[in-house]
Amino acid sequence: MAINFPNSPSLNDLYTLGTRQWKWNGNGWALQPLTAGFTGSIGYTGSKGDIGFTGSKGDIGFTGSLGATGAQGVIGFTGSKGDIGFTGSKGDIGFTGSKGDIGFTGSEGNLDITTAATPPTSGVGEGDIWVDNATGVQYFYYNDGNSTQWVELSNQGIVGFTGSKGAQVATIDSSNFSSAVTLLIKNSSGVTQKTIIGNAT
Repeated sequence: MAINFPNSPSLNDLYTLGTRQWKWNGNGWALQPLTAGFTGSIGYTGSKGDIGFTGSKGDIGFTGSLGATGAQGVIGFTGSKGDIGFTGSKGDIGFTGSKGDIGFTGSEGNLDITTAATPPTSGVGEGDIWVDNATGVQYFYYNDGNSTQWVELSNQGIVGFTGSKGAQVATIDSSNFSSAVTLLIKNSSGVTQKTIIGNAT
């Protein structure tokens, strides 16, 4: 389904397509963030299994006796050297083809990027970029077939809720992990104090 924004929108008008929604902020269509779901709590870590028994060592096998060494054979005669063959004649060198013509140089594109508090209204072409220097939001000039307007490129969705804190352990055994892990040690304020990168065994 193609995007088809309404003509002459009013402030805070909404336009919905599928799961995405835009709002007219007076200058352009601002993409509305998607609502993130809840993050589940961290499960408990299972206990480590017991180490299995080591089997007994097998007996060493007997070594057989060394066989006798056979006598050395007689060295054969060396054959005579063959005659050197004739060297063929050198072929003629082929002609070098002519150099092709250089192609024409294409025209230069006309994509413009404007940074201002208000969107540009003159000399604007489809695909041009406007960066709102008050918010840092980027818009591109879009023609949906019926009208042209500034449309927000993208924005960041709402951050989901943080799950409950899992059970704390005093010892971390690297054999519990199947791949390399990164351990962050944080203080009570959530600031990382040390980072440990370990390789799984």
